[in-house]
Amino acid sequence: MKLAVIAVALLLPLVAGAADIDEFDFFYFVQQKCWPEYCDNSNQLLTFAIRDLIRELAGNWPTLSCKNGGGGPSIEFWAYEWKKHGTCSGLGQHGYFAAALDLKRLAGILAGAGIVPSEDAWYPLSAIRAAIADVTGAIPNLECQRDAFGETQLYQVYQCVARDGKTLIDCEHPMSGRCSDRVKLPPFY
Repeated sequence: MKLAVIAVALLLPLVAGAADIDEFDFFYFVQQKCWPEYCDNSNQLLTFAIRDLIRELAGNWPTLSCKNGGGGPSIEFWAYEWKKHGTCSGLGQHGYFAAALDLKRLAGILAGAGIVPSEDAWYPLSAIRAAIADVTGAIPNLECQRDAFGETQLYQVYQCVARDGKTLIDCEHPMSGRCSDRVKLPPFY
């Protein structure tokens, strides 16, 4: 059976000014380039379908983009994510956003392995990947970026899931993100 795969990206804290704020959203569902997008443009997000999730979404999946008010309700952002990726997930609106919130636990997994935001610490990329795989049973994809000083930072963690939105699977297509053997995980201020 062919599995449609969706990935969860956890945008990890970045040093202020190191990333374009218009591109920085803390937590979002994303699909890689080889996966379908915009499967049903007529399927608009109905906020009443996710009304019981809005408070939790606001705390765990806000948009920090200045163009969206920088902290207010992120309905427009969530509507965009639903239209672009959710309509291809095979899940309903509530199921899609609930699955995203369930997968938010990645930050806790890293902290449990002693991988926490720090100004000074460097972490082996293999330790980050292993910490996630040990707890979830699935190998993630990792993406990095360079800060203003040229230091490699962990930028996104992609956790791949089966069409049911719950079963984690190994990410089969490695990413060519700008990662080195050791990366920083700086705090976000």
